[in-house]
Amino acid sequence: MKKCFVNLVHQSEENVRTQLSNLVKKMNKLQDDSDSERLYLRNLLLRIHTQFPGDVGCFCIYFLNRILLQPGQAMFLGPNVPHAFFFLLQIAWNA
Repeated sequence: MKKCFVNLVHQSEENVRTQLSNLVKKMNKLQDDSDSERLYLRNLLLRIHTQFPGDVGCFCIYFLNRILLQPGQAMFLGPNVPHAFFFLLQIAWNA
């Protein structure tokens, strides 16, 4: 998976935009009666793509684990640990 991810982030901007556009078109056609995981990923992709159109980071939702934190919970990510977006607010600071 690491090789695949590294290959992805080294793609040309044109290739990323083309493939992302194709994926967004496919996700827009997805019916609401599909399984909940697929719908969740579709909605997440479309939300991220709306804020960061054409960004290679839109594909990260398929590579990273999702963790749902409840109010009052927190987690620590050490240096150089890949991170993603939390409700489209990037959390990237180190304490």
